[in-house]
Amino acid sequence: MAATLVENSLSRYGLHLVHLVQAGAAIDARAYLELVPEYGRETLEMRRRHEADLDVHHLYLLWNARELVTLKAAGRDVRAVMWWIGRDEKKRHVSLREAANRAAMCYFEQVGEWPKYAGVRELPEGAAARIQINGSEESMALWAISWAPAGYVIVSEEAI
Repeated sequence: MAATLVENSLSRYGLHLVHLVQAGAAIDARAYLELVPEYGRETLEMRRRHEADLDVHHLYLLWNARELVTLKAAGRDVRAVMWWIGRDEKKRHVSLREAANRAAMCYFEQVGEWPKYAGVRELPEGAAARIQINGSEESMALWAISWAPAGYVIVSEEAI
């Protein structure tokens, strides 16, 4: 039995939500994990709900975006990687430069080109104007994006 995809959305806060429903039996979450990008899996939360009177089962997959997205900018579509800065595996804070480099690598893996721009909601005090991409001759211009979700860096080949 296959579940029905009800919602697959990215909120303005950078949270990606996948909502599935199925009647008659609980949903096997393992069958739908491929909907979660590899880099987002470390923040994945799964929630279930059962409507007993209708025997309808809901599965919610929720994660902080770390993936290639399409953003609308001045009436055109722009490919970008939205990357939750978060914390690393050792629970230490990750620097903006480190997060931008991880986002750039994700962008390169998906698009085959290095991004030219890295943006955040608010530039840190004393931040350099450019971020060097590790292992590459390329660098990204750092800029402020007023609508960017707090705690995210967005990289792209075009200024947004």
